[in-house]
Amino acid sequence: MNTYEVEIQETLTRLVTVEASSPDEAIRKVSANYKAGEIVLDSENYIDTNINLYVPE
Repeated sequence: MNTYEVEIQETLTRLVTVEASSPDEAIRKVSANYKAGEIVLDSENYIDTNINLYVPE
């Protein structure tokens, strides 16, 4: 019997509205809030699952 590594990848997504003076600033603000745990994605943000055989490069 062989063994295989199978990857399960779930995709979560959420749109966040933020006031900023530029697109770069908006990304920085949202990124900082996400890293600080102020924005948390959960099962309500689920959109897709992919299951694939893992093949190292």
